[in-house]
Amino acid sequence: ENALMAPKTVTFAVKSLSAPAWFSRRRAGGQNEDDSDSEADTDSSSGLHSSASDDEVVRAGVPALSMNVDGDFVVPRSTLRLKDKTVLRGTNLSVPIACCARELQTSPDQVANEEDLAEVTFSKSFQVDELDMFLSHSWHAPWRSKYATLLLHFNGIPAVFGGMTFCALFVLVHHASCSHQTCQLEQQHDYSLYRYLVSGTGVLVTLCVLFLWRDFLSALPLPTKTLFFDKCCIHQADADLKQSGISAIGGIIGNSKTLLIAWDDSYFARLWCPFEIAAFKFADPAGKMIVLPVETGGIVAVLSILGLLRAIMQEVLTGIGIIHFDNFKGRIPFHMLSSVLYLLAAYFLHLNADVLQKLERQISTYSVRDAESFCCHNNHVHPDTGAVLSCDREFVFESIAHWHGNNSREEGLDRFDALIRKICLGTITGKLGRCGIPYRFVLMITVWRSIAVFVSVYYGNLQAYGANGTTLKMHAALVLLAADILLLHDPMAIALIFYIGHHLFRTRRGVVVAVCRTTISFCAGFASSFVVTEAPFVLCTSRHECFEGTLMIMIVKAIIVTFLFMNCSV
Repeated sequence: ENALMAPKTVTFAVKSLSAPAWFSRRRAGGQNEDDSDSEADTDSSSGLHSSASDDEVVRAGVPALSMNVDGDFVVPRSTLRLKDKTVLRGTNLSVPIACCARELQTSPDQVANEEDLAEVTFSKSFQVDELDMFLSHSWHAPWRSKYATLLLHFNGIPAVFGGMTFCALFVLVHHASCSHQTCQLEQQHDYSLYRYLVSGTGVLVTLCVLFLWRDFLSALPLPTKTLFFDKCCIHQADADLKQSGISAIGGIIGNSKTLLIAWDDSYFARLWCPFEIAAFKFADPAGKMIVLPVETGGIVAVLSILGLLRAIMQEVLTGIGIIHFDNFKGRIPFHMLSSVLYLLAAYFLHLNADVLQKLERQISTYSVRDAESFCCHNNHVHPDTGAVLSCDREFVFESIAHWHGNNSREEGLDRFDALIRKICLGTITGKLGRCGIPYRFVLMITVWRSIAVFVSVYYGNLQAYGANGTTLKMHAALVLLAADILLLHDPMAIALIFYIGHHLFRTRRGVVVAVCRTTISFCAGFASSFVVTEAPFVLCTSRHECFEGTLMIMIVKAIIVTFLFMNCSV
């Protein structure tokens, strides 16, 4: 039974036992000490009745209650002060995403059953003075979507610019070593071979950086960012170490600079997840919180694969002469190919909009009182070992009451519910931008075509004019074109699809609504891409007008992209 519903049973179980020393306690007058209080807060001489050692209490696993000098049972709470700095451990950012998220595929409970594996897992963490990030997540979330989200967040930007930088350096070296005479002798086969070789290698470099960037940084003898990852930073098999880590979780969070939340529909249904937010906001009300909906990461991963396939198809069709940009007829196959990506993006946008709206509905009625806990779900008896489990719900509620309700449980829980609604609804409408998708995630969809166009146009110019025939202005235009595709043109079309789909028919659901939302979003994205692609060709009636017209179109695209991703801090 829930400890809140069976106080007599709990009283009998703990009457002759004291709470562990790492708990802060309620004073005789019924008031909790502040987290900035003196050492007496955690000293065994604080006036609590004791007839058993702390180790006995921890191993017994009984509900962690204690008795004050008046004979009243009180519930322990977490403190943000760490008395024992050895429990403050972190790991490299590469650990959760290394080896195709091997650590995310198995839960802590699975590791706890194998002592050798638990020891190996724990050895991946190390003692730190402070943490750069605290990863707050639910082990009930799909590991593949969580993996994609963390991979894009940690390695996405380095992968994008790593691939583009490689192509730029390769082209620069090739151009410097190529004379006008030798380039004039190159045949079409040689040009195509160079183009496909450089483009393919650029894609491989991007993928390598995407999957291995954090592993590479952690292998260097340089300081790197540290992350609290519960599975590795808390020993899962050693009962004493595990209890020490769990009891100090408030202090660990209090020593973290950033709270990184991998959010899915099970996140706020779990008890410990909102507890981590409560501790972080109490420790640093202005602290940085990053909220990443894990389902969005999975959708972007699929769209990134589609973007890669689109770039490959464009290169193939351009190579065999089906796509060429000299006239409108030659650009029609390009628009048809783009329409496939935008149609699929509109479909996945529908799924993403449903996910965000589901999260919004969940948060709008959120109450921490409804959160599930492992102990209460199993009637405070471990299903595998039969050991008595302490009540996490009491521990969490008492901590929230102290941090947010001046030790009044009902007031604290109510205030915390309101805080969660404000933070998370604000994240959806603000920190994810107007389109509901992080800008850095979109770049992983657009980078493939940017690489392909950059390399293709360069070797096209080289074939047509030779190394000495290409001018600095042509090279500048090439760089500008690649940057436009990567940062403005394609992100604008994709973000517009997500923006319209996210705001259209928000309060209605059903098959008809889904079809209408997908169709309208697709039309908007395709139309915007078509217009900004064709506009330069319409305006370029002369060299002078071409430059001014292209610049004007880029400014317009920059304004639209800024609007769509405004307030996006992810």
